[in-house]
Amino acid sequence: MSYKRGTQVNNLQFLRALALSRKSVYVPKSPVFRKPRPAAWIINLQGTVLVRLFEMGMFVYEPQKKGGHYEHENDAV
Repeated sequence: MSYKRGTQVNNLQFLRALALSRKSVYVPKSPVFRKPRPAAWIINLQGTVLVRLFEMGMFVYEPQKKGGHYEHENDAV
């Protein structure tokens, strides 16, 4: 599964800000963290695991828009 790469996360301060804003992150090179996971969950991992994930390349998950815009109930004709 491939996602559009967002901004790279490389420190705890940025990861904390993502957790407070309820964003998700993913690590494409990791078999376990390849899927988007909430930043609030990731920040609670052990420090050694976080350092390894930062080194592998952690990115902010940005959801794909369908058809160029989000679909709403009022869009149906």
